[in-house]
Amino acid sequence: MMEWICDNLFDYDYEPVKSVNLSITKDMTMKAIKTVLNLALRQHTYNKKIVQEIIEWLEEKEYETLKNHGYPVNKRTLTFDDFQDWKRILGQCDLGYHETGKATIGLSKYLTLPNNENAIINVLAHEVLHGILPFEEIHGKVFKEAMAILNEELNLNIVVRGLHEGKVMEIPRKYEVYCPACKEVWAKYFRKGEIIKNISFIHCPKCGGKLKVHQNY
Repeated sequence: MMEWICDNLFDYDYEPVKSVNLSITKDMTMKAIKTVLNLALRQHTYNKKIVQEIIEWLEEKEYETLKNHGYPVNKRTLTFDDFQDWKRILGQCDLGYHETGKATIGLSKYLTLPNNENAIINVLAHEVLHGILPFEEIHGKVFKEAMAILNEELNLNIVVRGLHEGKVMEIPRKYEVYCPACKEVWAKYFRKGEIIKNISFIHCPKCGGKLKVHQNY
């Protein structure tokens, strides 16, 4: 691969010759933030510090934007908790059981893929929106209206569930039911259900031999 140097750090196609110290500052544009995040993901320097900086940038921009539109927003201290082993959700904002001035945000570690900066930013923007809206607001009318405003004015692609763009690392099933004779995998499971527990009584539908279970992790 040919390596080249660009004078402007925030040119989206810039690829550094060596790792650089990356951080997000409040005066950055969205394009600049995506560039820094892209570099961090490719250099394996994506960490909690960068995520916290993105959260703080998003909170400030989302708060001011919605306040200017007359929406009921709250100033809370939003803290990034950690990268979580979540396979079915992408992010979460925990406001606790009572209205407070604090909230914590978690993010699935399976979003941590090269060139996945758009997905990460949009998931974080979704959770920050939960963090600044009233305690009782979930995915109702106010959330959806606010989401549409932020998408248009901040160049985001927040959605209610899932990903508008980006990808999630494919998670291998924990258990694979296979036939040693046929060399075929017949089923895959996340959990140790009845089939896995009683595998000694189950036979291959092709050759009639006894099936086995392989545990991936």
